[in-house]
Amino acid sequence: INNKYNKRSDFLIVLGARLYGDKPAPLLRYRLDAAVEYHQKFPDVPIIVSGGQGHGENITEAKAMKDY
Repeated sequence: INNKYNKRSDFLIVLGARLYGDKPAPLLRYRLDAAVEYHQKFPDVPIIVSGGQGHGENITEAKAMKDY
C-alpha cells in the first residue's frame, strides 16, 4: 500500500451510490475498493456503509456494500 493512507482514523464512512440491480456501479466500487485498501492498512478501524434503496435497485446500497 502506498503512503496515501498514513493516518489512522476512529472509523471510516463509505457513502452509498447507484446500484445496477444488486451490484455496485463503478463509482460505488471505486469507493469500496478504497475502503478495502484503507482497511488492509488499518484493520482495526470500523467501516460504516450507508445508503438506501433507490428506484430500480433490488436491495439497499448498504446491503450491496456489505456483500461486496
